[in-house]
Amino acid sequence: LYMYQLFRSLAYIHSFGICHRDIKPQNLLLDPDTAVLKLCDFGRAPELIFGATDYTSSI
Repeated sequence: LYMYQLFRSLAYIHSFGICHRDIKPQNLLLDPDTAVLKLCDFGRAPELIFGATDYTSSI
């Protein structure tokens, strides 16, 4: 169930041209009462531009 919710959330943000790039357990919120998973922390999420080839970032 949780993987399904994660994949649905990724498909949703990808449909808007957003790539998360930092998926890890610390960036997943889980409501124990409803078993609803939410994806958070979009600080490293660039907007995908059609035709662009360089999505790396430097620090």
